[in-house]
Amino acid sequence: MMVFALAVMACSLSLPAQTASNQATAASNSADTPTLTSKPLPPSRTPTQTKTPYPTITPYPTITPIPTETITPTITSLGAGPTATPKFACQLIDNYPDHWAVYKPHVPFEARWKLKNNGTKPWIASRTILQYISGVRMYALKSYQDLTSDTPPDSLALIIVDMISPKVDGDYTSVWGMIDKSTGELFCTFTAKIIVKK
Repeated sequence: MMVFALAVMACSLSLPAQTASNQATAASNSADTPTLTSKPLPPSRTPTQTKTPYPTITPYPTITPIPTETITPTITSLGAGPTATPKFACQLIDNYPDHWAVYKPHVPFEARWKLKNNGTKPWIASRTILQYISGVRMYALKSYQDLTSDTPPDSLALIIVDMISPKVDGDYTSVWGMIDKSTGELFCTFTAKIIVKK
């Protein structure tokens, strides 16, 4: 308090003397001007909830798809039964010469095939023809001939064709078959395969 009083006295001593009018003016101004007193700022409000610029959107729950059941169609058999045996059919049992037997050029030989009738109809000699189909024409006489006898189902037939080997070295194949004369159906094929070598 002593220090503060001394400081006030020193300030008042250093100020120049004022006239009565100046003092009156100053007194009136001081009366009109409100005294500024420092007031403490009101305490800052502590936010109770933090506000975001945009409201938070709660995402919808992810929907897991339910697996669809694949329906496999059931095929009901209509009872087709066993495969029907054809009317005309054959099975090769044996052949001569063996495939790729070697012959000298331009030599006569016999081609023989042992066949089984595994169809339901007999091979009637007058209605069945043995015919050259394709490949090299090695036959010695004709490209066709009649059967010599009938062949019932499940029976064997021996087919013989007179042939001549070609004049040039090489591998040769001749395809033959049987044809039903009434329908023109080719129902059986078999081959002769030889090698011609000097």
